[in-house]
Amino acid sequence: MLNGYYHYSYNDFFTIVQIFKGYTLFRLTYHYSRWTSIESEDVARKYHLLDSNLFPFKCELKFRPFKVLTIILALTLVYITPIFRMMEIGFESYNN
Repeated sequence: MLNGYYHYSYNDFFTIVQIFKGYTLFRLTYHYSRWTSIESEDVARKYHLLDSNLFPFKCELKFRPFKVLTIILALTLVYITPIFRMMEIGFESYNN
């Protein structure tokens, strides 16, 4: 269909794995959020909510949706764009 083949190096795959380590930023929001205090845990228990890693994220999304969605969009562009670029560079056409 595209008349070519893909050629990737190990460096490309290791770079992609390193990019996905940015997931730890998402996990750190649980520890450094204002929604992880003792009072917020009491409120979560009162309303029978699970106090998981997503609880602070959901609270921020509820009270400041525009800010959270803007940050998600920016991080998506920063993390996904290099991955797409690395995957497209590996294509070599037979016509060349």
